[in-house]
This record gives sequence, C-alpha cells and structure tokens, in this order.
Amino acid sequence: MRSIIDEIAQAEEKAAQLKQDANVSVRELMQQARVKAEEMSQRIDEEEREKTRQALLKAEEDGKALAAAIERQISDEAAEQCTKAEARAKDAISLLLKKVQEI
Repeated sequence: MRSIIDEIAQAEEKAAQLKQDANVSVRELMQQARVKAEEMSQRIDEEEREKTRQALLKAEEDGKALAAAIERQISDEAAEQCTKAEARAKDAISLLLKKVQEI
C-alpha cells in the first residue's frame, strides 16, 4: 500500500508538472499572440498605405479635372474678351478712318 506521504509527493510532482506545462502553454500562446498582432499590424499598415495611395490618386485626378475646368473657363473668358476687343478695335479703326477722311 502506498503511504499518504507517497501520494502527497506524487500529487506535488503532478502539480509541479501541470504548473510547468501551463507556463509553457502560456509562453506559446503569448508568442502566437505577438506574431498574430504583428501580422495584423502589418496588414493594417498595408491597407492604410493603399487607402492613402488611392486617396492621393483621386485627389490628383480631381485636381487635374478642376484645373482643366478653370483653364476652359479662363480660355472662354479670354476668347470673349478678344472678340470684344476686336470689335472695339474695328470701331476705333473706323472712327480713325472717318476722322482721316474728314481732314
């Protein structure tokens, strides 16, 4: 028959082994959690970089479209002013020719 002392010693050994196994499991889980956290961090960084790149491309496209619209507007206004200036120049030339003919 086993003595109570042997059973206590055996229980203590088993408890020590369980504690050791638990510590190993905790270390493994912590390492896995660190690896997973690093992977998630890298994935989030990559996703944010892509979102930023897409936002920059969109902003560039919007800027080019706005610049083209402004350029068209300025060009149209300039053409209108040139047309008015040509008409006024023709009137001025006519007036000058009329004055010259009167003299």
